[in-house]
Amino acid sequence: MTIDAGRAGEFVAAARIEMGGWRAVPATAEAVDLIAILGTRVLRVQVKSTSRVYTRRSYYFSTSRGKKQRRLTIIDCDIVAMVALDIGRCIFRRVEDVPTMTTRIFPAAMSIEAETASFKKSFGDDTDE
Repeated sequence: MTIDAGRAGEFVAAARIEMGGWRAVPATAEAVDLIAILGTRVLRVQVKSTSRVYTRRSYYFSTSRGKKQRRLTIIDCDIVAMVALDIGRCIFRRVEDVPTMTTRIFPAAMSIEAETASFKKSFGDDTDE
């Protein structure tokens, strides 16, 4: 069975966004996979997925875009969602907190507590808008 890791990651990220009290809508813009909406707030989300832990016992996410591979910026999106498909976890970061073209995350940093904390930091803790 072949899995479309990008699409599967979008579903995981959308579920986490919805569970956080926001509405997640698929996007059609080039560098945006999801639009997150809460009241009048709108955030553009780029989803990056990986299916397993790689060398050096880490998850690696390509946090760049384009043929010339440049890092993501606020022009591209507001939030980067990094999804580890093998454990169904998603770490969120504001794009300005993703300074490199490859992001490495250790499995211990993909806990449910880390996921929740990253969501609150990236989306804000004011879900009662």
